Amino acid sequence: MKNKIYSEKDIRIFQGNFPVETINQTLKTKVEAGDVIALDNAKNFGKYDGTTYSSVYGVSYETIEEPGDATVILTGGLVKEFVKFNSKEKELTIELRKLGIFVK
Repeated sequence: MKNKIYSEKDIRIFQGNFPVETINQTLKTKVEAGDVIALDNAKNFGKYDGTTYSSVYGVSYETIEEPGDATVILTGGLVKEFVKFNSKEKELTIELRKLGIFVK
């Protein structure tokens, strides 16, 4: 049996005075807070990977260890350091902007 060590640290997520909208969404993949969420061809939600999950939908607000329900940010101003772009910063910033998510 593995012991898990949890630690907490304050992370700034939101910036500006943009309205924030969230939704509780069932995801087919595990995600970390800040991961970009996207749709696949079958309209399932999961962590953006550019191939299977490629249609950008929002940003995960929380971490889930197993596929399941998670809070997804749909609109608002986010701090750049919170969002996990995984080497696709320019492309994903543009896609998130189209949705009403402003990354600064």
